Amino acid sequence: MSTINIADVRVNGGTQSRAAIDRGVVSEYADAIKGGATFPPITVYFDGVSYWLADGFHRYEAYALAQVYDAPADIRQGTQRDAILFSVGANASHGLRRTNDDKRRAVQTLLNDPEWAVWSNREIARQCQVDEKTVRRYREEASAEKPQIAPERTVSRGGTTYQQNTANIGASSKPDQAMSEFGTAEPAPEEGAGQDAASALEEEPAADDPEAKVRRALARLTTDGLIDEVIGLRADLDDAKAKADAVTRERDDLRAKLKEATSADLGRALGNAQRRADTATGRMNEYMAQVKRLEYRLRKAEARVKELEEMEVVPA
Repeated sequence: MSTINIADVRVNGGTQSRAAIDRGVVSEYADAIKGGATFPPITVYFDGVSYWLADGFHRYEAYALAQVYDAPADIRQGTQRDAILFSVGANASHGLRRTNDDKRRAVQTLLNDPEWAVWSNREIARQCQVDEKTVRRYREEASAEKPQIAPERTVSRGGTTYQQNTANIGASSKPDQAMSEFGTAEPAPEEGAGQDAASALEEEPAADDPEAKVRRALARLTTDGLIDEVIGLRADLDDAKAKADAVTRERDDLRAKLKEATSADLGRALGNAQRRADTATGRMNEYMAQVKRLEYRLRKAEARVKELEEMEVVPA
C-alpha cells in the first residue's frame, strides 16, 4: 500500500463534494488514529504536478489533527477534473453516510459545469450515485432561477425604431445556420450562391479546439448571464493572480531556506523541503496558466458584451 505525506495533497481544487466537514467525526477519527486504528486509504489523483484529493476528506483532516502526516493512499493517474468526477460519487456505499445536502452539492457540481451539464439526467445520476428524479429536480430548479429576458424589445438603429425578437439570444443556432465567432446565428447561403460565397465561410473549428469551446459556452448564455460571467471572470482572475503571487512567495521562501541548509539539515528533512519547493513551483506554474486562461475568457466575454451593446441588445 502506498503512503503520501498529507502536506503534498491538495484539497483546494473543488474536489470536495460534501457540503461540510463534520468536525465531530474528524475528532473521533483522529482519536482512533492515535490509538493505532487503520483506516482505508485516501484516494488522490496525480496529474504530474499536484496530488488532488478525491475521497477521504474526513480522514485527511483526522490525520492532520492527530499529527500523523504519512497517510495510506490510493494514488491514481489523472487530472483535477478526474478527481472531481470521482468525488461526486464517493461515499455512496462506504464511509460517512452522505446527507441530502451532500447529494445536492454533488449533483450541482456537474450541473454547474459547461461540459458535464449537457449530460443526461440519467448519466449525472449514475455518476453521483443518486436517483434520476433527484437530478431532474435540481436541474429544473436551476433553470427556474436563470434570469429571463423579454421576448421582444424596442431597438433604434440608423434612425429607425423597430421591435427585435430576443427569444433566440444566447441560444444555439439551427443546424442549417452557420455560427459567427461569438455564436450569433447567421443565415445559411442560398442555393447556387456561387463558389465565392462558399469559400468565404471559415471551416468549423475542431471539437477539441479550446477557443471553440469558449465561444460555444458564451453563446449558450443569456445577455444577463454573460454580464454575470464577465463579473465572475474578473473576480476569478483577481483570485488566481493572488494565489499565484502567494505560491511564488512560498516557493522563493523555500528556496532561500534550502540555500541556508547545512550538513545537519541533510536527509529526509532536506528532501522534504526540496519536494515542497518543487511542488510550489508546479502550483505557481498552474496558477499562472489559469490566469492566462481566465484573461482569455474575460477578453472574449467582454468582446461579446460590447458586440451586444452595439446591437443595442444590452444597454451601454
